[in-house]
Amino acid sequence: MADTPTGDRCCAVSVLLQRGATPDRWGQAHWKVAGIVPESPGTPMRAPTRSLAHDGETTRVYLWSGLCLRLNPVSCDDYVLNLRSERPLLFVICQSDSDGELRPITVSADQQDGVDALEVDGSVFEVDMPPPIASWIAEWVPKYWKPSQRKGRKWQRLQEEWP
Repeated sequence: MADTPTGDRCCAVSVLLQRGATPDRWGQAHWKVAGIVPESPGTPMRAPTRSLAHDGETTRVYLWSGLCLRLNPVSCDDYVLNLRSERPLLFVICQSDSDGELRPITVSADQQDGVDALEVDGSVFEVDMPPPIASWIAEWVPKYWKPSQRKGRKWQRLQEEWP
C-alpha cells in the first residue's frame, strides 16, 4: 500500500465470486460477490489469479487474488460521501470472457467507476466495505482531499465533520 508520485494508492484485495448452478431465464449464469478481503499489508501487486474455493452442488465459489483497490486524489469527494453514508460500499467491476465466465477487473470505492463500467456493458457488484478498508481510506483521504466548492448544507456539514 504505497502512494505513487501522483498520489494514487493501491491496496491488494481478493474477491470471492460465486456462480450459481442454475442459469437465469435467459440462460445466463447467476453471479454474485460473496465477499472481499484485503490482502496482507505490503503484498506486492501481481496479475490477478483465480482458484476454486468451493465446488458445491448448487454453487461454485472462485477466489480472485491480486486485484487492486486504487485510490485517486481526484475522487476524494466521492470517497468522503461513500464513507459517510449509512452503508459504505465497494464496487467490483467485472467483464465476461468468451466462455461467459466473469472476470473481476478492478475494485473501486468510487460509485462513478461503477457507473462508467455499466455504460460499456461491464458487470458491477456492490459489496459492503470491510472495516479495515474503510479505515485505510479514511486515513488516506485527509492527505489529498480539498473540499470542492459545492454548495448546500450536506457538503458544508461533511466538511465540518471530517476529522
